[in-house]
Amino acid sequence: MMPTTCSSAAAPKSLPRTDHPKPMPEIRLTPVTDTAPAAWLHTSLMDWERVAKDFPAYARILHPVTEIRTGDPVPWASVTRAFGPAHPDRMDVIIELAESDVWDQPEQGSLEQPHLNALLDILARHTTTPEHCYLGTWEGWQWYNPSKRRSGPVRALNPQDIPQEIRDQASFELPADRRYVLLRGPIRDAAHIGGHVTPRTLIMRSPNLLWPADHTWFVYTEIDDYETYISGSEQLIDELAASPLLEVEKIGTDHPDA
Repeated sequence: MMPTTCSSAAAPKSLPRTDHPKPMPEIRLTPVTDTAPAAWLHTSLMDWERVAKDFPAYARILHPVTEIRTGDPVPWASVTRAFGPAHPDRMDVIIELAESDVWDQPEQGSLEQPHLNALLDILARHTTTPEHCYLGTWEGWQWYNPSKRRSGPVRALNPQDIPQEIRDQASFELPADRRYVLLRGPIRDAAHIGGHVTPRTLIMRSPNLLWPADHTWFVYTEIDDYETYISGSEQLIDELAASPLLEVEKIGTDHPDA
């Protein structure tokens, strides 16, 4: 017996589609033209220091090496073991990675997006002011976006979209002659700083400086470094060290940059 088919009259009515993309929430980072909230850094940071004084604990996050073929992060222990005792210093290994056709060097001066997101999630649990944070982004990053194009559903604040007069007012300098643009906003938006280096290539950067209004922690990624430094409570540092994604080294409080 042949199967029967429903006539078009009996066909069920099509339901309205419900898979329309939701509008992406607005980025709430704004420039701070009164840079007084950054003044404490002048006494808390000395020349070339990466951590702020008078915090109970310190750590650094190692920026990940990635496998070229897959883009997956590679544990630093595996990388240093592969290079052997001839390259005991991490910087020596990073230099050698420039010639590798297997692994990519870690990102310099910026933490990769998945690792930045993991860091921000943990930091948010260790402040009473997650909606009120300050960010410093280095003025020297080159953002180029003449056509104003965006690559897909990516939210990003391009610092060069801020009018020059306002950027000048929001600019402040730290030791080592670095100048930064001071921004304010919720911690989750710290993952949305970026710009097009070409009309088709969007580059995201982690903030170089980040701290909450209650000063419970401080994050610093120097533009020449392959690590991100955190000053905070022992509980914060312990939670960072327990993260399955982040590679964290606890560092001493006597000479924390050593």
